[in-house]
Amino acid sequence: MSTVNFKYENGDVLTDIVTGLTGVVMVRAEYSTGCHHYGIQPQKTIDGKEPDWTWLDQSRLKMKEAKAVSFDIHDDTTSGPYPSGPKL
Repeated sequence: MSTVNFKYENGDVLTDIVTGLTGVVMVRAEYSTGCHHYGIQPQKTIDGKEPDWTWLDQSRLKMKEAKAVSFDIHDDTTSGPYPSGPKL
């Protein structure tokens, strides 16, 4: 069992160095190959709709703003969806 050391935290604002996409880290994943991917959600709506997350490899990302969005701590005594999820 390995200890995951992610470079970025949930709530950080990152920019994709390839496309210029900027968004908030909403989720992080470590693959069995050792890759770290981040689910990035843009903060701006597109035609009034909330944009989908984009999964990007850590090697494509750079920090724009650390801890720009804060999240409530989830109560681990319950299971299922987080009833009051973060809002951008």
